[in-house]
Amino acid sequence: MLKAMKALGSVQTRVNMSKGHFELDHKKTAEALSVMRALVHPLRLKMIKYLLKQKDGGANVQQIYKALKLEQALTSQHLRILREADLVRPERRGKYVFYIPNKERLKSISKVVGEVM
Repeated sequence: MLKAMKALGSVQTRVNMSKGHFELDHKKTAEALSVMRALVHPLRLKMIKYLLKQKDGGANVQQIYKALKLEQALTSQHLRILREADLVRPERRGKYVFYIPNKERLKSISKVVGEVM
């Protein structure tokens, strides 16, 4: 689990066996937990999969909620969680905000999950 958390959020650890204690960088740990929280919900996973399939690199809220048959408010709430975990990035295109999957971050998470499983 520690290996997964390190890779997900670059968690800094310090182990001092002579004193028998273990310390985590709380900011990095919170970041790793944010990513894990974002990925455990099935709707957010569907959103990420949908965004990854888009030819123009992403989609706006309206496109996402129509494609996944969701309410607009629910879609926005889930996108906020994905954005806070840096799994998607907003990009303004005219009057719309498109959500672009952070492929680099998703790839590194996929690698870690594969190693842990």
